[in-house]
Amino acid sequence: MKTYQVAFPLLAIALASGCSGRDTTGPTSTLTAPGSAASSRESDEARGSHRGTLHLEKECSQYTGMAGSFCTITASNLAEIPIGTREFALKDADLNAATLNSDGVLFVRDGQLALNHCAIFDIFATAGVIGNCVFSGGIGHLRGFQAKLVVSVNKDDPNKADFDGPYTIGDPD
Repeated sequence: MKTYQVAFPLLAIALASGCSGRDTTGPTSTLTAPGSAASSRESDEARGSHRGTLHLEKECSQYTGMAGSFCTITASNLAEIPIGTREFALKDADLNAATLNSDGVLFVRDGQLALNHCAIFDIFATAGVIGNCVFSGGIGHLRGFQAKLVVSVNKDDPNKADFDGPYTIGDPD
């Protein structure tokens, strides 16, 4: 399993840098005309930018706590992150402490991914809030993706996790 500790971070870097000539972790800029909220909305729409509240549900039967293991998106209210998308951990969890503090890759398909960092303080919890994930860039349809999500155990199925919070997405240029 040690091979994945090196292979997946290198894969993420290769995908992120090879598919785009731009920095995938840079901040999202917002074009606005002074004093005009309508102009800001029109500029965002023209660039394909949008924002809102993201809700994802993940099923993690394939997640072993080891780098390279993954969870699968089973519900999403954002078209750019369809059901079936996988999120790969790039670092082993600390199974003795039941924590995860790791970068990850949300992989939709070739040329469509987002980078994140998750801090989970109880990976074995059966209820409640268990951590947070911050997304800070992507490529393809997820270019300029930013999100700060609270992670909680799904109230209907303790084997799933919910990710909820604000997001923005769009071309950072």
